[in-house]
Amino acid sequence: SRQTSAGGLYPFSIAESADGKIIVAVGSGSPVVSTNSGLTWTTNTASAYSPFYDVASSADGTKMVGVSIGGSVLVSTNFGNTWIQTSSPQGGWFACASSADGSKLVAAIYNGTIYTSTNSGATWLTSDAPSSGWNSLASSADGTKLVAVSNGGSIYTSTNSGLNWKSTGLASNPNSFSGHPVASSADGNHLVATGTGGTYISTNAGSSWSQTNITGYWVASSADGSKLILCRQDSQIYTSTNSGLDWVSTNIPGKMWLAVASSADGCELLVGVANGIWICQVTPSPQLNLAPLGNQLALSWPVPSTNFVLQQNMDLGTTNWVTLTNLPTLNFTNLYNETSLSPSNGSGFFRLATPP
Repeated sequence: SRQTSAGGLYPFSIAESADGKIIVAVGSGSPVVSTNSGLTWTTNTASAYSPFYDVASSADGTKMVGVSIGGSVLVSTNFGNTWIQTSSPQGGWFACASSADGSKLVAAIYNGTIYTSTNSGATWLTSDAPSSGWNSLASSADGTKLVAVSNGGSIYTSTNSGLNWKSTGLASNPNSFSGHPVASSADGNHLVATGTGGTYISTNAGSSWSQTNITGYWVASSADGSKLILCRQDSQIYTSTNSGLDWVSTNIPGKMWLAVASSADGCELLVGVANGIWICQVTPSPQLNLAPLGNQLALSWPVPSTNFVLQQNMDLGTTNWVTLTNLPTLNFTNLYNETSLSPSNGSGFFRLATPP
């Protein structure tokens, strides 16, 4: 772990692109943005709307949404460099979330209701969510499955992009879910909600929950829901590699932890403190998947937080690995890189390798 150069910010919320390259953090001052995994940071032009309380990013980092306390919902279409006010009503906005392509947005007013947009914030619809102390939202990659947590102790879910909401039946003690205590996998099935009353895990989009005795204040999840990071303001940082069944302390001295974020592969983790942002990076080992696609071969792998190239070798007895020029495209529904190849006349082997 290392502290980044984003000093002086008291971060309330952090978001990052699927590959971890683009990072945005909001808090006591103007939002700050990094385009190189936290090596350098720039302060953008949203000071007139500060402080932001929450922020979310599209998978490629181009589109962002933020909510301003006592203000409105704002969006950016240029990696957070500039922000514009949307047509959302004025209010005490506390939480927001975004689909992977940045088109479907959801935002909530504390002690108000939940609003949705299907056109990147151009227009907003009022949902049927009850008025409550909404303080955290999370979205599946396609934006259809949503989860909302109330500081009053209730968790609601939606399966139609936020138009309709229903209670999961899980109601913890009042004020037990504070901070930003909910996270979702890319498919919306693996959910984690944490608070002073414990941490709750769902593997079926909120239909049922299991409880662990770890308490937290902020939580983030990898795209597949297996890797989780959880922290409290005045305690240790905990991580899980099995969807919350077991937790391990990182043994970092206790600080005033303020916000967390995760790349899609869970190998780049971000944690906010009172004077900046810390980053932990682990070399990923993405699994390469091969499947027939008509008369072609489809190859896919989870978006990694480190650069990889696709290579081919016609004979494993040699070291003649050739880097393919087929550039993958990002699948916004599952956060996988995907490409396809025409069949060859013989056997072949493929691998992912770090570029020289």
